[in-house]
Amino acid sequence: MTFQKWMQELNEICLSTYLMSIYDLPDMPFYDAFEDGQTPEEFMADTIPDMDALADMVLS
Repeated sequence: MTFQKWMQELNEICLSTYLMSIYDLPDMPFYDAFEDGQTPEEFMADTIPDMDALADMVLS
């Protein structure tokens, strides 16, 4: 999978879960996670596991 496809899948997960694009969120280590072999699902579960985590990220 290419990084571009990985980001597309990650964005689709974020949109369907939180109705927000990853491009609306603060910068995160996307490429590092991709290079480390994390799936988009794993990245979301680790980085933004729930609405509280999302709120903390957006409001900080």
